[in-house]
Amino acid sequence: MSDKLNYVNDNIVTPVYNINDKYALISEHNLTMKDLINLCGGIPSREVTECRLEIISGSKNVIHIKVFTNLYEVVRTINFESKTIDNHFMLVYKKGENIGTCLFLNQVKAAIKRRFVKLKTTALAPNHGEDTAWLGYYFWGKVGYKMAADDQIEFVKWSKEFGRNESSLRELLLTREGTELWKKYGYTWMGEFYLNGKGKCLHYLTLYLQGKNMPFDIEFPALNVWQMQ
Repeated sequence: MSDKLNYVNDNIVTPVYNINDKYALISEHNLTMKDLINLCGGIPSREVTECRLEIISGSKNVIHIKVFTNLYEVVRTINFESKTIDNHFMLVYKKGENIGTCLFLNQVKAAIKRRFVKLKTTALAPNHGEDTAWLGYYFWGKVGYKMAADDQIEFVKWSKEFGRNESSLRELLLTREGTELWKKYGYTWMGEFYLNGKGKCLHYLTLYLQGKNMPFDIEFPALNVWQMQ
């Protein structure tokens, strides 16, 4: 991974915007276009040469953003009332460049700065018959995402069925045997990443990055700094 995570201020690409902000959320929340890009993951590589954003305010509190580049595409829903961001979709065309990791880290930093409390995602597993080898079901569990309540209940049942004692996906992925088992038999799940200290998500992210020797300069918030959700 490059020492630099975000090239949004380097002007390496000129984004094209298609904006339908009928609820005036951009001005109401004093957002620049760079702010919106960062909340979607920034510009994670100097090799981004094309960038197009579709921005629609769906209600007085919610804005939908699609980002299309030559290296990846993402779909986000930002809720300014609940202070959550739904990461509906991320597809990285060029594997092995840590683009997905950088997108996530840039988003975490931008969301913390804006006092968001939670990110949500669908951690996709490979589906037989599809060409795309989804890795979210494995990767998001390693960087601190926690399973939503219903999926956590199902995971405990799954773990027991395979003769395991782990009570969480992260715990399972700390072992080589557990990792291989999950890679082979894991499934799609709904994930939550708390930005306010709840659930130790930021702590687990820090441990992951330290293990990978990845730089990430940010002041993590203490528990109860923001509204707990």
